[in-house]
Order: sequence, then C-alpha cells, then structure tokens
Amino acid sequence: ITLTNFKGIDYSELNLQKKCTVFYGINGMGKTTILRAIDLLYSSIINKIVNESLKISLLNIKHKSQLIHNNPFLYSFTDHSINHSERMLSCINSYLAECQQKNLLNQYECYVLAAAVYLHDIGIQNTKTDMLEKFATTHNVSFNGDRPELKAEFIRNNHAQISSFIIKEDLKGTSAPIAFDGPQELGQLIALVVESHGIDFFNNSEYKN
Repeated sequence: ITLTNFKGIDYSELNLQKKCTVFYGINGMGKTTILRAIDLLYSSIINKIVNESLKISLLNIKHKSQLIHNNPFLYSFTDHSINHSERMLSCINSYLAECQQKNLLNQYECYVLAAAVYLHDIGIQNTKTDMLEKFATTHNVSFNGDRPELKAEFIRNNHAQISSFIIKEDLKGTSAPIAFDGPQELGQLIALVVESHGIDFFNNSEYKN
C-alpha cells in the first residue's frame, strides 16, 4: 500500500504480510492513520464503482475540480479545496460503515455522490462576471459585479446554486470548466445533489415531511 498526502503522512510505502501485520510505535507516529487508510481502501464508495467509464469520468472530475481550486478566490473563507472534498468522502465512508450500510448505494449512486462531493464548491471559485450575471438573471436575484467585496459576498451566499448552475451549463455545452464526460442523466442528478448542500432541510417547510 502506498500513502501519498494522506492526513499527516506525506509519503509511505507499506508491505503488508499475508496473514498478520502488527503496527507498533509511540503516539503520533501514524498507526491510526495507516489503519484508517486501509479501512478506506476497502470500504470507500469510490471502490464500489466497477464501470470503467464511470471510474475514468470520476477521475477527470476530481482532476478538473482540483485545477479549479488551485487558485482560491476567497482566501479568508474556510477551506473549499480538494482536501475538503476528500474529508467529506471520508466522513461518508465512516457513516456508511458505522451504520452497517456499506451496500446501501449502487455504483451509479456512488458515482453521483462522489462527483457531487468533488464539484459542490466549484461555484465559490467562479469570478466570471458574465457567468454570474447569467446565473442572477436565471434565478431572478440581484447582482453587482462592480465592487469586489459585493461580488465576493454574492458568490459566498450563492455558491451552492452557482456550482449547480455551472454543471448544468457544462452539460448544455455552453461552458466547459468541467468538460463533463459522464452520462447526461447522471450529470443532472449530480447538479441536484450539489445544489442541495445549500438548502436548510431542517427549517425548510418544503422538506420537513
């Protein structure tokens, strides 16, 4: 097993024995981190995707997301990089493992969920005024792109919907920051999941039941 930039480990190669491997050492050496990596390796929702074209598509989505997040627009905002997405996937894997629901999702649902995790914050990096104006017009909201601070506030407050909007525009072929190459119907589902992370389900009467 090779670990690269995983939690506190920059790089490590591990040769596991067939029958039993024992990890020992003082606190803080990375024993738990290694066990966490092994657990994720065998329980990750990404590993449930067996369709080769979906695997390649997801890798492309992850790569495009990483490129988009390389130069963060809102430096003072919380971390929305690819590391944030990886932490989210780790939480999802842990939840499914703890509630013993590892087989709850099929490979297509795993693909949609993982892709949505990688793409859910791309809107916070979008500074193109024409795209934001089109989004504002489509969603009937006011937008002022003349003042940087107002532009940043608009992006911050609407980034979930903007992320979803970018995906939908990408699917239409009118914008290509992602160049989505997966099934169109799954792309639409990804956009819906992405938009949902900006919804307060607990205080929204539409979703209470």
